[in-house]
Amino acid sequence: MTVVVCAAASEGIVVATDSRRMQSSGGSEPTYEVASDLARKLFIVDRIVVATRGEATIGNETIGQIMDRFDGPVDSGPQAYAESLGDFFANMLSETTTPQRGDLFKAENMKWPIGFAVAGYEDGIGYAFWVRVRRGDRDVKQLNLSTDNPGVLPFGQADAINRLLNGIDKQALRDVKIAIPAKDRPKLPLLSYDLILPQTVEDAAELAEFLITTQLGAQRFSYGVHASGRRIAGCGGPIRIASVSAEGTSWIAGRPPEQESQRQVA
Repeated sequence: MTVVVCAAASEGIVVATDSRRMQSSGGSEPTYEVASDLARKLFIVDRIVVATRGEATIGNETIGQIMDRFDGPVDSGPQAYAESLGDFFANMLSETTTPQRGDLFKAENMKWPIGFAVAGYEDGIGYAFWVRVRRGDRDVKQLNLSTDNPGVLPFGQADAINRLLNGIDKQALRDVKIAIPAKDRPKLPLLSYDLILPQTVEDAAELAEFLITTQLGAQRFSYGVHASGRRIAGCGGPIRIASVSAEGTSWIAGRPPEQESQRQVA
């Protein structure tokens, strides 16, 4: 599993992930164990930052190995890159038989087994996109955050983060079949924190790190909420953080050793 956080400030966008990769025994009732706490889930590709969640391999290759040979249109802006990335991985899934990993906990929808956050600049503005991929199909959506619209969005195994940001756990409510009366639903946003939006890239990085640390701590010291049943700690390892601004891309924390030679643009 993976937790991904995108945080946008007026001067840039930060993308952060954990580094844990799980492996399954397979079968109708698979068991899971930690395969690595050094998995590559965050990438800098010239002026684009990419994070991945979901399936860790396609065939015999890891997502990181596939990303190393994907030659996307980095100079055409983040949307064009996101669409090309989605097409590439959808075709990969069509051509390769990949065992379905199954769910680590009920809230995760694996109808789209791979997801990517893509951040970059176009016409002087930083944008972020979410790419969902499945066999022969992809879906690309622009996220509701940018350098013109600062904010933060989590993806993947982010139940603790969502509870913190929203004040409630919507999935847990569904699991125990608690329905909020229609007349009370407009009041639910009152339970969320009045978030101080990041003003600088440093603010965005610290916010992203805080949120991922919250998720990792919730998984380390609990089995999840009672409503959803026990789950294993699917996220962990070093927190990796990268940013993109008008000046270029940079690693903020946890740069993978495998990418020491990777070119960055400033």
